[in-house]
Amino acid sequence: MTTKSRTLLLLGIGALLALTGGIMAGGPPTPTDPASFTFVALDTRTPYTLDFAGADGGKNANYLLRWVNPAGEKGPWSETATATIGA
Repeated sequence: MTTKSRTLLLLGIGALLALTGGIMAGGPPTPTDPASFTFVALDTRTPYTLDFAGADGGKNANYLLRWVNPAGEKGPWSETATATIGA
């Protein structure tokens, strides 16, 4: 039995960001709708870094990511990844 291999071509990763109040702030819950996030980047190299203002320290940075191929076709959004921004 012979199988054909297929090369997966990727352009990069699309990233969305939503800031919410930190754990101690009692802010809104983590968003789940991609429409409530802001487009951050289409990243083609690692690592991707994002700078935050000092006033954002202690807030949660919520990210959604998805693969994008060279034809512009997009995969499904990932689960939300959340990290607290350092003060």
